[in-house]
Amino acid sequence: DMIRPDLYEFNEGEKGAVHEGFADLMAIFYLCSTEAWSALHLKAASSNLLAAPTLSSTTAEGTTRDASNTLHTSDIIRPAHSLLIYTQIFTATVYRALVATLPSPTPASLTAHSRVYLSLLVSAIEAAPPEPSFQAILRLMSQLTTDGKIRNALDANMRERGIVP
Repeated sequence: DMIRPDLYEFNEGEKGAVHEGFADLMAIFYLCSTEAWSALHLKAASSNLLAAPTLSSTTAEGTTRDASNTLHTSDIIRPAHSLLIYTQIFTATVYRALVATLPSPTPASLTAHSRVYLSLLVSAIEAAPPEPSFQAILRLMSQLTTDGKIRNALDANMRERGIVP
């Protein structure tokens, strides 16, 4: 909210998902930017970062938000559920790119890599136009990185989820 206060007013659909997903990703990457938490995260994941229980939370409404989901934009069939599904798609697209490009499953590697993704995410949010879509944020992250593996992983995850053709 402090980085882009103008995004706070959006609370539905894809624009709301930018706000919610950004918050979820900031929490994951900020916590993983410390080796102690990265070690706990890796231990909880039992070597499978896509199954880490530390990536799920239950909202006040009783629905589960899961950063390791496999949702696709075609899963949005009712506008009432679009915020939650868009948020999970956005969050998982970035998180799965991090997992795919992680050099090794060690606390030091996860910490360093989380810092790279945290920096990319913040830079993309800062550079985004007013009322950005999560597609715009993801494309900016892909454009801002100098790491071809990260760019390829982000682009592949966007295609896999139906965010881009």
